[in-house]
Amino acid sequence: MAFGKPPSEGHHTSLNIFEEYPAQFSRLSDAERSGIRKTARALFKTSPADALSYLSSQRGYTNFRPDALIGKLLRSPVDYKRFKPIATGAFGDLLNRQMEKDEWQQATAYAKAMGIRDPGAFESMLNRRIASTSEGRDKILDEEDLALQRYWGPMARDASGRKTYKFGGDANIDYSMTNKVV
Repeated sequence: MAFGKPPSEGHHTSLNIFEEYPAQFSRLSDAERSGIRKTARALFKTSPADALSYLSSQRGYTNFRPDALIGKLLRSPVDYKRFKPIATGAFGDLLNRQMEKDEWQQATAYAKAMGIRDPGAFESMLNRRIASTSEGRDKILDEEDLALQRYWGPMARDASGRKTYKFGGDANIDYSMTNKVV
């Protein structure tokens, strides 16, 4: 026993125009999928975070699942040698000296342990680590030092680049024991 009017000969019960038309735009062609993979691999070489964001933005298609490609990219080994110019620049800018070999080995070991794959994240981690060392605290100006310089003038430095707390033309007066101006 059937309810309602039986379908005519030309009627398809699988999909109608309201289902088929939008479905065509939710699928990618092989060339589009290949282009997405190629772009993601190129982005991953410069910034893994950008590649993952790009792949995540491509999730809406019914015939493309980026999860397998994301997993494959994340399992690939990181070439930390390409981060060496970043580390050399950080040591030069913050400590006014060249990075030593053991410091490079420590930085890469720490980055591996932390799972850092992105050059920006590596630079941020290295800057934080340098600033937390005693040498970094002796050489990098903090907000209080900048306030003192605004009031007294430029701070003199010793031969190694450490802060001396002697300011301006009054280089004979040591302000290291005075209350800092904020």
